[in-house]
Amino acid sequence: MSENIGCLGSILNALGLLPKQNNKQSKKIENIFPYVLRDDFLSAAELNFYKSLSLATKELPVKILSKVSLGDLFFVNIKDFKMKQSYWNKINRKHVDFLVCDNVSLKPLVAIELDDKSHQQSNRVQRDAFVDEVFKAANLPLLHIPVKNSYAISELTDLIQSQMKTNPIIASITSEDYVPICPKCQIPMTLRETKKGNHIGQKFYGCSNFPKCKEIKPYN
Repeated sequence: MSENIGCLGSILNALGLLPKQNNKQSKKIENIFPYVLRDDFLSAAELNFYKSLSLATKELPVKILSKVSLGDLFFVNIKDFKMKQSYWNKINRKHVDFLVCDNVSLKPLVAIELDDKSHQQSNRVQRDAFVDEVFKAANLPLLHIPVKNSYAISELTDLIQSQMKTNPIIASITSEDYVPICPKCQIPMTLRETKKGNHIGQKFYGCSNFPKCKEIKPYN
């Protein structure tokens, strides 16, 4: 019997009226998992930018996520189920290239779209305009950065910092939430207090690996 059993065959199969051979074949297909790990989770251009962004933010209290679904990033604030589902369907298959988050709470701070030539196509222009409005409505900054062979690290740092200072979301993050990262060990530092000497009682951040690492940062 042909492997393509058609609509009638599908109905008969659902009713269990097809020969056992076909039922076994269907079960065999159901047990196949034809999935293979991609070697190019990030494209060459995305990976190049990610490395530059990592360098630009290494002294900032942030973590970088990539390819974040808008359906996971935002929720629809409407009670009507059908309308909520309709609005969610508009974003659930879209993603943002990079998301800069607070390193403690992982609260989103700044999003980044890496724009190559494909963003000049009419369908991408419409898609980008829609996504821009979504981020605007949610009060989350979205930066569009053109693809380059290399990036000025200091300029990226200034750009991220400027967005963090003006982001209304960050205003809700108190100074107690800020935990700097040790530049040597790349782990969160510990808030300490000077016990003796001229600066007794003064607070500062010290590496959690002390005394193996003696890196310190001022407490603001």
